[in-house]
Amino acid sequence: MKDCCLESARSFFVSNYPLSGNEADDHLAARLVDLCKKWGPITSRLADGFYIRCTNSLRLGVDAKTAGIQCTCGGYVPFIFIGSRLFYFIWRINMVCLTYWGAPNSNGAGVISFEGSSDWPKEEHLRQVGLAIEMYFGQSPLLSTQGLEELNKLIAASQPTAAVMHTNIVDLAELFVLFHEIQHQLPLSKLAAQPPPYRLDLANFPELPPARASRWTDELTHDANAVFLLLESVASVLATHHGMAHDDARTQAAILVCTGADAALHTLQLLEEMRHGRVSVAEAASARPFKYHPPSLERRNLLSVYAYSLITEKDADALRRREFTPIWKSVAGNVAGHMRVRDTLFERYKAWRK
Repeated sequence: MKDCCLESARSFFVSNYPLSGNEADDHLAARLVDLCKKWGPITSRLADGFYIRCTNSLRLGVDAKTAGIQCTCGGYVPFIFIGSRLFYFIWRINMVCLTYWGAPNSNGAGVISFEGSSDWPKEEHLRQVGLAIEMYFGQSPLLSTQGLEELNKLIAASQPTAAVMHTNIVDLAELFVLFHEIQHQLPLSKLAAQPPPYRLDLANFPELPPARASRWTDELTHDANAVFLLLESVASVLATHHGMAHDDARTQAAILVCTGADAALHTLQLLEEMRHGRVSVAEAASARPFKYHPPSLERRNLLSVYAYSLITEKDADALRRREFTPIWKSVAGNVAGHMRVRDTLFERYKAWRK
């Protein structure tokens, strides 16, 4: 981008979020850009086309905003502004989950699994969840660092091999959120002459008004396309820079991306259900909080069906027939394992806070 375009975008950002621009917010935005570069040519190239900023301003809160402005030079500057609380919440909750994993085991065929702690979570882990929820729902104009030193000590004491794998998953959880926003402005249909076939069928939800069905379709399609782009980019990194064979790289990329995407959506599901309870699709069809997207549980379920089709090249009927390929078993097993850890943490927290 030209210097004048960057300055126009910066001025627009500051005028809308006047308390922004602190070191923590700037560091977070820089981290997102660095993650895009770390995880491949596709992620890096797409991020380079956007002005990306984070803010803890309550004016944006925990939402994300993407649009564009016209510079005085005539250039168009697309931007993505994301509430810092959103990313810090996803990071903190999922790094607490890291503390569950213990020593690695190998089955002798190159597959590594990790043992979990039988007495997890402890009170110090549950306190971290409480602090994260307060940060997310709180009304303080500035984000607190309360509990961060203690969390860093818990992370530092974690099993090193598990920490590497888990940190990569959290990377992809954050990038999934960012790439969902990128798809609002630069959908996959504009990036590829022949995008992968993807048909989202909402016919099973006849109670949805047409306008809401259209918005839900857009949101769910952005989820799916974000997963596709991340999978392709991560697989290229694993093959090119880590020497993996094509099939192995694609399997490992699918594990990281699908587990990361589910980690992001599952974490947000906790907040949604704390605020609104478990909401069915029929109830969400007319509820104001679900004007733009379905309940998170349904969102996760539909994304898993898409992931199955993307990874196995089989349709949803094959999934219902349990036609599980080896790569899908690996991916689904990893997603389910991390999901169970979060479920345990969330259920113990709900009981503890009472």
